[in-house]
Amino acid sequence: MKYTINNYYWKSTYIAKVNGKSNVYKLEREFLKPSIQASYSLEDGIYEIKDHDGTKLIAIKGEKVKEISRNDIEKLFAEKPRSKPAKK
Repeated sequence: MKYTINNYYWKSTYIAKVNGKSNVYKLEREFLKPSIQASYSLEDGIYEIKDHDGTKLIAIKGEKVKEISRNDIEKLFAEKPRSKPAKK
């Protein structure tokens, strides 16, 4: 899916794919490079978008885009519960 940042500001605008949580930066991110100024090709996943107006998080599935919160990401990347020990 093509995504274009409307309020593009060269030095401080980016899109990063969120891959998990980080103890240092809070989010483990992969910064993407635009194909044409402010235009990105995005796959299904969660992305952090920073533009001149601020930062937001979105989830993409197919052609649907939904803005999400940091709490949503916390739940999504929460540690999986420990598995029960195997019965003998």
